[in-house]
Amino acid sequence: MQILSSFVGKRAQSHPRASIATPTPKNFQVVENKDLDLPNHRTMVATVRCAEIAAGLRAATLESGGWAAATAAAKASHAPAVGAQLDALMFECLQTYDATAAQFDEQVRVCV
Repeated sequence: MQILSSFVGKRAQSHPRASIATPTPKNFQVVENKDLDLPNHRTMVATVRCAEIAAGLRAATLESGGWAAATAAAKASHAPAVGAQLDALMFECLQTYDATAAQFDEQVRVCV
């Protein structure tokens, strides 16, 4: 019985529905993207896509036979040509990235 009376007491103290302010679209309106400090949509898409391209190329380079052979040769003995092999692989990877990501903004391509 005490639970019921406490519920009724709280109900009596509550406000009628008409006095509660209804939300208006103006309350939730964001004036510009500057308020949120977000880059434009094109930049966000370019950032995500360039990161995906870079991750894919990195994985493909590490899985390639040339990378594995160069690292095995470096571990086996002192091989002076390993640096040149790895340099050539990295150059090829970067050239592929530049060609694939050429359509995106230069600032985004360079930062990823």
